Amino acid sequence: LWTKELKLITRDFGQALQFMLLIGICFIYLYNFKFLRGHPEIPESMLVWWRDLLILANVCLGSFVISAVCARFVYPAVSLEGNAFWLVASAPLSPKEYLLAKFRIWVCPIAAITAVIFISGAFAIDAPPYSVAMSAVFGVAISYGLTGIGIGLGALFADFQWEHPTQLTASMGALLYMLSGLALVCFNLLPAALLVFLNTLNSVLGMFPGLQWITVGACTLLLILWLNYNAARWALRVGEQALLRMQRQ
Repeated sequence: LWTKELKLITRDFGQALQFMLLIGICFIYLYNFKFLRGHPEIPESMLVWWRDLLILANVCLGSFVISAVCARFVYPAVSLEGNAFWLVASAPLSPKEYLLAKFRIWVCPIAAITAVIFISGAFAIDAPPYSVAMSAVFGVAISYGLTGIGIGLGALFADFQWEHPTQLTASMGALLYMLSGLALVCFNLLPAALLVFLNTLNSVLGMFPGLQWITVGACTLLLILWLNYNAARWALRVGEQALLRMQRQ
């Protein structure tokens, strides 16, 4: 499955071109962050809040870029089997094992790309080491959820009768995936924004002692991990049921 997936990607030059375009968008906003981190019109007392806003903007924009990458590469992964899907259906793999294999193939590269983008953005705005580490953990967590939703909804709205791969990313299922990914990003941003806000208050006012702050940060991270894990598991379960119905027909 790993080899087959690699061949499906490398044979389509359009996918590589679109991937380069998305990475180029990342470089553009990272380049702009470099100049926004020390805006001359912002008072010195407000710079710490301005940096927090940039950290959240980095997380938000990076998440949208990764959701676009998943919509172009992860969501069509099942449908790209095309008319040869019967080979996979006849293999000694259950639909659950097949979708989990697809998920494992994609989650590692997506998580690596996400971590690089988020860490680069944090360095571009000169964020403290704590925020850099938090950005990396957040990026890996949300890439897990977005990849799981992409594979699950890709199986739910699978279309093996396509004439060109671009039809898959212009379908109603792809639109629903983008909306689901947007909702997941928004749900993840709420605890992330709360954690960044509390971190600034703690550094300015010293509201939480060391152990209490570690507890608050750990609970927030666990909430983010739980949210993405359950979103991915739900989507994979829905996709598995869709493939089972397809096999019965």
